[in-house]
Parts: sequence; structure tokens; C-alpha cells
Amino acid sequence: RFVRLIRYGLRSLHKKIPENDTCIQNIAECLPQYFKKFNHSSMLYLAGIIIQDFGSILISRGVQLNLMWDHLICHGLELAYPDNKNSENSDLSNTNTNSMADIPETIDDLFRLCTRICDNYSEKLMTSDYGKQLFESAIATTSLSHPEAHTSGAKFLDEIVYAASRQKSNENSILCQIVNHYGQEIVSKSLHSVVNLLPSSLTEEMAELWFEIKCYDKELFKNWMSQAVNEVMARPENAMKIQNYPELIEDIEDFLPGVLKRKTKEGINSHILSFIRLFR
Repeated sequence: RFVRLIRYGLRSLHKKIPENDTCIQNIAECLPQYFKKFNHSSMLYLAGIIIQDFGSILISRGVQLNLMWDHLICHGLELAYPDNKNSENSDLSNTNTNSMADIPETIDDLFRLCTRICDNYSEKLMTSDYGKQLFESAIATTSLSHPEAHTSGAKFLDEIVYAASRQKSNENSILCQIVNHYGQEIVSKSLHSVVNLLPSSLTEEMAELWFEIKCYDKELFKNWMSQAVNEVMARPENAMKIQNYPELIEDIEDFLPGVLKRKTKEGINSHILSFIRLFR
């Protein structure tokens, strides 16, 4: 409640900081300490508001907001993967998502914060020491059935892919390198999620993600999705259904051309919903 009161106070300023004010800076600087003490995601949400409403002003005054978000994100990742917090260079791409599922509100607010940072500082975020862990954690959220946590992780991935699309002309773009490296994993895991794991109410976020990847590079998306379809259909639960119902083969072969043909996020989502009904 106390954090909510601060939040309302900040919103009432309408993105304007009074001259010589140090209160907002002091709040920003104390958030990591209290997040680590109380493990409450409201600190992440409040940090996101500070970055969104006052970030550019504070940074122009020399406030190192990146130190605030570095500490917040690192502790958020420790909470998400407690078994890996003492392991350097942990590969989270194949980690069980049970820990994240236990703290969905924290995961939601963590990726809300990261998405707000990406508005202006996506490269700084992704080149940080925790950038790899953060991105792999976002990929893992594609399988979460908690609506807010799932959506926030997907929106963060959307933002990175969209930012990479704007840098396609730069052959040294860090963001493009990240999307090229993780593209297959994103598409494969998200397809597995929509076919076998997620309720139909959460396919819209995956449709938006596929749309952004298709806009980034349609040929790469086609190759990634082609491999993903083969991988997901080979999973035992799907292979058995195909064996029992061979007429599914024609629908599976039509799936990728249908996704490529759709020109809107809504069209892709409608195609996904029609496809996954075959496996429910």
C-alpha cells in the first residue's frame, strides 16, 4: 500500500519533475535495497514508472538509473531461478519453469520493467552481464499459463525483435545478432506451447510474436517455423495422434503456408486457433 501511494504521487506529477527535486532520485536509488529485503514485485512496477515517466530527465541530470535497474533485474532473476543464482554463465534455455510459475506477479512486473527500459535503452539492457539470462528467461515465459506473466514475457520479446527490425541495415547490430541466434528456439518453444501447453486464450501473444519475427525476416521465420513444425509434430503426444488420425497430415502441411499468408496478427492468431483444435 505504501508503494501504491508513492506510485499515485509520481503519476500526479504528469511526467514533470520540480526544479531541484531529489525525491524521485532518492526513491529510485533505494528501490533495489528494499526489493532485495522484501522480494515484493511492487518495487519493480514502481521502477518501471520512474523510468517511463522521468527516465530521460533523470539521466540528463546525471542520475545513473542503469545501476537501479541492474540490481532490480539481477535480483528478479535470482528469484526466478533460485537454483542458478550462484552459478555463473548458467544456461537457462532448458531450465524447468516451475520457479517462475511460483512467482507469476514478480515475472510479470520484471518483464514490464524490462519492456519499459527497452523503449530507449534496449542495447544497453541486452549487452549487460545478465542480458543472456534475461532473454532466455523471457523465452521460457512462452510456456507459462499465467496470463500476466506469459503476456509480459512475450511483450518483452516483441520489443527486442521490433527494435532489431529497425536495425537490419546495421550488420553489427547486437539486437539482430540476438534474434538470429535465438530465433529458432523462440519459434520452436512457442509453437510447442500453443499446440500442447497453453489455453487458447493465450495464443494471441504468440501470434503477435510470430508476426514481429516474420516482419523482421520472413525467410528466416519460414525456415525456423518449418523446423519447429517437424520438431513439435515428432513429440510423442503429437506423433501418436497423427498415427491414429493420418488425415491430420494435410492440415499440418498447410499450417506454415497459412501462417506465411496471413498479413495481420489477428489473422495469424485465427489460423493458430484453427490448427490447435486438431490436437485438443
